[in-house]
Amino acid sequence: MDVFEFLLTNEAHLAHRLSETAAHYSEWTQDRVFEETKRILDGLQSNFTKENALISTINAEGIDDLINEAQKHRDELRADAENLCMIHVDEPGFEQGLETLAYKFERHKEFCEKTLFPRLKESATPEELESVANQLDAVVLDG
Repeated sequence: MDVFEFLLTNEAHLAHRLSETAAHYSEWTQDRVFEETKRILDGLQSNFTKENALISTINAEGIDDLINEAQKHRDELRADAENLCMIHVDEPGFEQGLETLAYKFERHKEFCEKTLFPRLKESATPEELESVANQLDAVVLDG
């Protein structure tokens, strides 16, 4: 398994679902928006767990600033997700919260794709990649 391709595919899928849910907010039923948002938020948390497995396993020298930037993104996305959970699906602000989350996650996905993952890939040993693949298999099977 190419762990980078796996994570990028997962992130692209989540980004698409987020933007689609935000775009169809006014057309879909509240129940559908709520259920889809719930699945997306669970998916985001799962994605962050997978990213952490990758980052914590690969011993990449000199990219602490990139790792910190990715963590900052994840922290902001978690805070936005928590804020969204505090708003009822039909209240003002829910649609904007979805849109904000979609925008920020798209930026995070692009950062991972163009900056963080290529640097991690340069540093990764075959043993580290195998370890990450095993961890991701476990996460996928458990979740």
